[in-house]
Amino acid sequence: DRGQAPPDLPPPTREDFVAHTSGLTHLRELFARKIPLRESDLAFVANNPGLEKLRLEQVPVGDGVLEFIAPLRKLTTLGISNTPAFTGRGMEKLQCLPVLDDFVVHGTGFTDSAARVLAACPRLRLAHLATTAITDETLRELKGIATLQQLYPDQTKVTDAGLAEVQEMAGLKGLWIVNVPVSDAAVAAVRKALQDCRITRTP
Repeated sequence: DRGQAPPDLPPPTREDFVAHTSGLTHLRELFARKIPLRESDLAFVANNPGLEKLRLEQVPVGDGVLEFIAPLRKLTTLGISNTPAFTGRGMEKLQCLPVLDDFVVHGTGFTDSAARVLAACPRLRLAHLATTAITDETLRELKGIATLQQLYPDQTKVTDAGLAEVQEMAGLKGLWIVNVPVSDAAVAAVRKALQDCRITRTP
């Protein structure tokens, strides 16, 4: 049946990944999903100075992976998601902070202390921080980023006090506060302050 979608292919094995990436030096993008890699398997990343987009999804890495990402100066998209061992410790060593545009760490142990580093990202447009350990403190840090347009603090400990900080994010176009313990009044205040911002909320 030509109309039937092809079946999903299984993710490559660790051995396949290592065999195909060893020695690479001219990558522009890298996306790895559901591959049981060790952090050391990603050491080759540091030898790809032209890498612009890196996403690791359900890859069991911790903060040690930042050692290999740190030298990359052209990285505009960085995603490390659905790996609880990653907390963001060592983010300050990243040389891509001045150009970072898209940052995704949902489903990790990302913390307020790591989020402070994002204040040094003058071009940051998207921050996907859902299901992490952040609190109102992170939103306080992010409000100084004039370029921020999309913010996802879903399923975090953000409260009404955090949403008060969001009211000062004048350029925000999208806010996702799904399963966040905030009041109707706090959400209404954000809607009033940011009338061009689309807010997605569920209890």
